Amino acid sequence: MDGNRRFAKSINQPLKNGHEIGSTSLLQIIHFAKTVGVKHLSVYAFSIENFNRTEKEVQLLMELLVEKLTDLSQRISEKSNSKHEIFKGIQIKVVGDLSYLSTEVTARINEIEKRTSISDPSNVFFNLYICCPYTSRNEIFHSVKSNIKAKKQQGDAYEISESSLEKKMCLSKYIPTCDYLIRTSGATRFSDYLMWQSHNQCSFVFSKTFWPDYGFRSFVRDMISYSYFKSLYSWNKVEVFAHKKHNCLLANQLANVEALKYSLIQSQIFEKQIFFPMKIISRALHSGRNNVLYENLKMAPKSASIVERN
Repeated sequence: MDGNRRFAKSINQPLKNGHEIGSTSLLQIIHFAKTVGVKHLSVYAFSIENFNRTEKEVQLLMELLVEKLTDLSQRISEKSNSKHEIFKGIQIKVVGDLSYLSTEVTARINEIEKRTSISDPSNVFFNLYICCPYTSRNEIFHSVKSNIKAKKQQGDAYEISESSLEKKMCLSKYIPTCDYLIRTSGATRFSDYLMWQSHNQCSFVFSKTFWPDYGFRSFVRDMISYSYFKSLYSWNKVEVFAHKKHNCLLANQLANVEALKYSLIQSQIFEKQIFFPMKIISRALHSGRNNVLYENLKMAPKSASIVERN
């Protein structure tokens, strides 16, 4: 969520105002994402590298983060107020190296997580992961350290592998992989975010919009782009597999291929959303091309000289 400070400078406002407006943008994006069917959303709220900023700004960011998360958790836990229905079924998890945080901030984060915790998984509609303080290097470092410790304790019975490394990541029990990563403000770098999770078929968007300005239009545009290319990739993947089938494949295996084709189109996020007619686009993409003979083409219009016409 980059660009809060530059946004504040662009409107001649204190940096604090930029961060506050940015936190409002986060509430809007949570609402939009939940509405269109996104189940998991992670946000890069605070990098470990951000501790290099001035003590005053770090304190401001921490206070603002806890304040806004507390407000959001209260809206989520409020059962009687119908106007907070849009926040129903949201769980908040703060992930990262919490050892960097003060005892007071850690206690308030635990309270926020407890307030939004939902015991029944069927009642969870949306998971919000606040990465604070977080960097991928720190996450991978602690995973390697934990694996070495387990190896020493269990000996040859413990094997260090990609799977064992992934299990020790702080995000592993929530979102082992990242499907779509959006960075605002025009910066074209990852800044050490979800480097492990974004290794496999993750799409990236580097938006030029500052985070406080990243609203409904920007979000829907990026989500439509992601949904379209994800559908196309999934379809092509199944088509390649289907064309490789031969006589030794069993009938039920072929049926599974056809069923998978159907499910890939039918299960898209925007299938039932009026602003993205997935079925229409899918038919257009996969209906095939009509061959036209040269003899059937219409005659081209005759050209006329401008000089002669005048």
